[in-house]
Amino acid sequence: MATVSSAAPPRTAAGPWSWGARAGGLVGVGDLPAGTWGVEALLQVHAPGPAGPTIFAAAELWPRQQASSDQGIDLSLQIATGRAGLCPVERRWAAHGLSLCAALALGRLDAEGKGSAGAYHQDRWRASADAGVGVTERLYGGWSAALEARLVVPFRRDRITVTDSAGAPEVLFRAAPVGGVAALSVGYTPNSSDR
Repeated sequence: MATVSSAAPPRTAAGPWSWGARAGGLVGVGDLPAGTWGVEALLQVHAPGPAGPTIFAAAELWPRQQASSDQGIDLSLQIATGRAGLCPVERRWAAHGLSLCAALALGRLDAEGKGSAGAYHQDRWRASADAGVGVTERLYGGWSAALEARLVVPFRRDRITVTDSAGAPEVLFRAAPVGGVAALSVGYTPNSSDR
């Protein structure tokens, strides 16, 4: 799955390494039920030089959310995930930035399906790889806003199933081979110069 954005604001020559932090919201589709939302906090370290890559680590929480099908079957899920990755390509123009990033994620899914004749509970590990593009706009000083879109490829596709009133299994959700995440965040890099 999901940097809130791993894109970083412009760096200066204040030191050989710099760091930053971001936080914001996520919306997922494909490997998660459409419209599932979450939050993410991210720490990033920038290598020396204007073209140095960014390394990042993030924690995502997709809080418990519920939905109902037309057949009156309920679905409830919650996911906690850790991500780590690299942005090998970053370009900056004045207050604007563009980043291409990739990451690996490992998390825990807790899901329940409840139908008229039974219920299903799933508590399992989930892993994925993702790649995305982020755009950053410096706001003032070290503050910036970022928007990111990324593709997510789950290593194992999640499936949530219940038993209907006739005793037959009914799939409430089956993850797509490729999902997507959109992220909007605000970040701060202490050693960025004021505008």
